[in-house]
Amino acid sequence: MNWKELRKSRDLRAVLERRSRFFMCVRSFFTERGFLEVETPYLQRYPNLDPNVGFLRLCSGEFLHTSPEYGMKKLLAAGFESIFQICRVFRDDEQDALHLREFTMLEWYAVGKDYHWLIEFAMDLLLELAERWGVLCVSYREREAVLNGDYEIFSLERAFLEAFGVSIADAQELEALVSLAKAKGVPYDRESWYNTFHLIYLNLFEPEIAKKNVPVFVVDYPECMAAMASLRRDRPWLAERVELVVCGVELMNGYTELTDAKEQERRLSFEAKRLGLGEVAVDRDFIEAVSVMPSCAGAALGMDRLFMLFEGKDSLDGVTFR
Repeated sequence: MNWKELRKSRDLRAVLERRSRFFMCVRSFFTERGFLEVETPYLQRYPNLDPNVGFLRLCSGEFLHTSPEYGMKKLLAAGFESIFQICRVFRDDEQDALHLREFTMLEWYAVGKDYHWLIEFAMDLLLELAERWGVLCVSYREREAVLNGDYEIFSLERAFLEAFGVSIADAQELEALVSLAKAKGVPYDRESWYNTFHLIYLNLFEPEIAKKNVPVFVVDYPECMAAMASLRRDRPWLAERVELVVCGVELMNGYTELTDAKEQERRLSFEAKRLGLGEVAVDRDFIEAVSVMPSCAGAALGMDRLFMLFEGKDSLDGVTFR
């Protein structure tokens, strides 16, 4: 969608007008529940170190944020409690129907909450938007999901047990996981446990999740996919992480946030080393903020994707101006 197309098409301009109103509805949802809208810097001295996300570095040596997470957690450490932000983020990704290098993200944090709360809160958001928008279901290509309050929890631990007969805890060695993948005829990576599990997810679990006609909350991610999440106390090989998938489209990723500064430093240092950046890439001010940050839950949600589903479009191109 470019300006020449917009000039010729009243329908395309109407999409962007609806997008503006849609964003207003999201803002109202949060402010009516006592959340404070905040702003944090887009330019950072240090990169967001996340194994799932590529970052963009400017010629000045600064980084464009891939998420406002670092800045918002510093606000939590400073004493803020319920905060949200809608902002542009930048990622070094391939562009396709569901991925853009620059897109709009909604991110929020609430003190004293956990990832179970995120599930109910995210459903409240979907239902309120459905009511305000007058939409009973959302769609993406051939898939539809009803927004009537029903949802499903999809446990990766349970799915793994059903598929392989063992717990994720019993397959923590790379060779064991590769053997399981080979037995199911699933692609694998002999050099990476993470990549092999991701391939298992893509081939065995994702197709099942995509078929659901209600919102699906995926939980029980392996510990190595914890990123910034705390681990379950009862099953420490699993992360307190939840991902929302609607019509097969990943919308939200959330955690019971990690507040162990030493563990956070270990994870970021490992990622910096993996990327060949060294310890200088770790934001020490962020580590210090984590050490005093209260227990909380946080989530990031792709606003362009969410609006795309409510519009019933097949691609982000149909709901963004770029």
